[in-house]
Amino acid sequence: MKRIIFVTCIFVCVIITGCMFTSRSVMSADLTEHRDSTFTDLDNYGGWANISGYGNVWKPYAKGNWQPYLDGQWVWTDQGWMWDSNEPFGWIVYHYGYWQFTEKDRWFWIPGYDWAPARVWWYCSHGYAGNFVTLLEYKDGFVDWEHSNDFIGWTPAPSPDAEINLIYDKNYVSKLWVFIREQNFVGQNAFEFRKTSKLPDIAELHSSDNRHAPEIKYIEYVSHSKIDLVEPAREEITEAGRQLMKVTIR
Repeated sequence: MKRIIFVTCIFVCVIITGCMFTSRSVMSADLTEHRDSTFTDLDNYGGWANISGYGNVWKPYAKGNWQPYLDGQWVWTDQGWMWDSNEPFGWIVYHYGYWQFTEKDRWFWIPGYDWAPARVWWYCSHGYAGNFVTLLEYKDGFVDWEHSNDFIGWTPAPSPDAEINLIYDKNYVSKLWVFIREQNFVGQNAFEFRKTSKLPDIAELHSSDNRHAPEIKYIEYVSHSKIDLVEPAREEITEAGRQLMKVTIR
């Protein structure tokens, strides 16, 4: 009897082990099938999939309310405003490719091979961030900066071929955009200072053509501080025959 039980246990273990290896093999094959071999560093932080209309994309292992360009801060560099992410995969997904959001798949990243300091659309509540000369015409006292509720917002710029209707859908403003008070724009983690109330309505976002980044002189003006030029560390990396630039803040 003991012999029968022992053999049965071994048989069950073999079946379970076989199933485990089969499952892992299927997952590995699926990952390999859809992976972009240039960005295998992302494998530890998310999974690859094929989404109709977008091709092979990467999705981070994250909670449902996660969104890009939130856990980090903006720094001023010789390339303009650069997003300095706190996430280990940030040097890739915020400087290469594009982000896209759909109701079904949430956020996913579309691979690209041209580096940029960031790819976002901007919004400024007062409309002057892109024209500091106009602001200066009002001189000091135009706004009580210490108690101002003016803010700056940004959202990932969709790829040229992407559907952008959701960017202006009233039900997705807080899920797609990040807003922060102007005074906290530099030197603060956006996640901690994110504005969650009195957001612009959908008509305001839809009619805005303010897509340029805030001027450095304007941010210095509203924050009452001199913003130093940050010199990122640059490292050339070769992956799958492609040259990548890993740019990080020292």
